[in-house]
Amino acid sequence: MKSQAPALSVRDLKVIYQDQAGPVTALSIPVLNVSPGSLLAITGPSGSGKSTFLYAIAGLLRPSQGEVTWGGRILQTMPETIRDHWRRHTIGFVFQDFHLMPELSPLANVLLPASFENLSVSRALKERALMLLEGFGVPYKRASVVDLSRGEQQRVALARALLFDPPVLLADEPTASLDALAGEQVAQTLEDLSKQEGRTVIVVSHDPALINRIGTRFVLERGQARPAASMELVR
Repeated sequence: MKSQAPALSVRDLKVIYQDQAGPVTALSIPVLNVSPGSLLAITGPSGSGKSTFLYAIAGLLRPSQGEVTWGGRILQTMPETIRDHWRRHTIGFVFQDFHLMPELSPLANVLLPASFENLSVSRALKERALMLLEGFGVPYKRASVVDLSRGEQQRVALARALLFDPPVLLADEPTASLDALAGEQVAQTLEDLSKQEGRTVIVVSHDPALINRIGTRFVLERGQARPAASMELVR
């Protein structure tokens, strides 16, 4: 790791949207503190606000009110371009449906974030991408990611999220639709990233095997954290 993971602080966080019947509170978390290097699972029924929470703490969704602070930096006060740059180098995000480019090779998919930064692909960056793919056991010489299994595609998504060596990893249903073996491999990787490398890893999941393995968790029900009192999650 290049730097220690920043602490996460959430205060009076609300995401409210309008429907035909009026305002609907999709997410409401009064207080949440997560110490650096924590491994945390967010659980709860479908539609309870779990993915919304991930998007809000990543700065991908602007909350209706409240603050999300990483290491003393308040996301809501950052100009958009600065926040985007900060996020790419601080948070690795693994999307539920992977968001891979099917026409590209595993290596090209991992290197995609460099194009968002308008960076030329240096030898060092390419070597890091290859190291990540090899470390995750992905057959990176395949011409396209469509030639890979679902488990291998998930590990390509993990490698891409780690390209810039972010101290924080957020993963949305990382073992969904994987078989037991592939799910176990991904779960072990997530655990290692936190316990061995000191990253903060926050996972949204319905998978009992993954949730039980992580241990530390909080439950969202209809956008509300349970328990609703202040929460202090320590590594």
